[in-house]
Amino acid sequence: MPDTPPVLGTEALRLWGEVNAVYQLRPDERRLLEDACREIDLIEQMQSALPKDKRKLTTRGSMGQAVSHPLIGELRQHRMALAGLLKQIKLTDVEPSKNRDATETETAAREAAHTRWGRRA
Repeated sequence: MPDTPPVLGTEALRLWGEVNAVYQLRPDERRLLEDACREIDLIEQMQSALPKDKRKLTTRGSMGQAVSHPLIGELRQHRMALAGLLKQIKLTDVEPSKNRDATETETAAREAAHTRWGRRA
């Protein structure tokens, strides 16, 4: 398994470990996976910075009007970026069978990881 990138959060470490336990990624795919892990960390940090009280998810705009909390739009963009990175790695979701060769098993594992992590994005 390739070296784990430094300073990843819990969820990012879980993704890194799950994917690398199943696949031997090419260098470009490893870079995409690392970027996806960094996106997970950013999403987690922004999510924790949002007010816990859902009534405070708005703030005052420049003209005094109620506007959505700025982190809500940022979270949406980072979740889209995460989904795009995971899509580029082409992780798939198929139940592996004993009759498959290594390539088919990797494809199945990619789909499973994509399904799990794509839905979290």
